[in-house]
Formats: sequence, C-alpha cells, structure tokens
Amino acid sequence: MEKYFFSPSNNAFYPASLRSVYEAAGSWPEDSVVVESAVYKVFSASAAPAGMERCVGPENMPIWREAGQR
Repeated sequence: MEKYFFSPSNNAFYPASLRSVYEAAGSWPEDSVVVESAVYKVFSASAAPAGMERCVGPENMPIWREAGQR
C-alpha cells in the first residue's frame, strides 16, 4: 500500500513514491509528515461530506469544517 505525507502549509497530500520527483523539482514541502492510510482515505481519496471542506486543524492535521467558515 502506498504511503502518504500531509503538508499543513499546502493542505495537501503527497505520495511517498513521488517524493524524489518533488525533491528534484525543489517542491517537496518541508513541513510534510507521514499520515496513516486511513487519514489519506478519509480526507483525500473520498469526497468531502456534504457542506464540508478540508482544512488544517490545530494539530496540523486535516479536519472537516463547514464550507466557507473561517
């Protein structure tokens, strides 16, 4: 199974298998951390719950919040 990293500053997931490509391009996020596959599946591989959007929570991990809420 693929391993994924999450970057809080980009609110994005990155596959470990492409890390060398991102690094060669100088675009690998320095703040990326490994996340469990379940986190990736919930927040990236499936659609957001109705009326929700992905954002970065207080622990620098993805969370759902109401769309448009700041």
